[in-house]
Amino acid sequence: MSYIKAIPSVLSKTANYTVSTNDGDNVQVNVNATSGAATITFYAASGNTGKIITVKKTDSSANTVTLDGNASETLDGSLTVVLAAQYDSATFVCDGTNWQKAAAVGASGAAVDSDQNILSTQIFT
Repeated sequence: MSYIKAIPSVLSKTANYTVSTNDGDNVQVNVNATSGAATITFYAASGNTGKIITVKKTDSSANTVTLDGNASETLDGSLTVVLAAQYDSATFVCDGTNWQKAAAVGASGAAVDSDQNILSTQIFT
């Protein structure tokens, strides 16, 4: 039995980035998109069941952060997910074929879906 590291590796990015399996089994990518929109591309799902990627937009600019699955792989059924507001974040867990959304938090602290629809008023800390 293998275990996923509970405390994520934390990366800070200011431009497009492809997450690598070398970044760790549980990765948080904090993105400052002040200089321009950024795309964070996930690594291939095959062979990576149970691995976790969280992406958080840290700046207040109007520039978006787009999350993109590898090739035609999906993020909770969508090819891309967009984080538009400061402190929006989304966490995905790999099922070996695609990435499944485990959590999404909007700028208000409420859980939201990729269209910014409020799913829950519970604040995640």
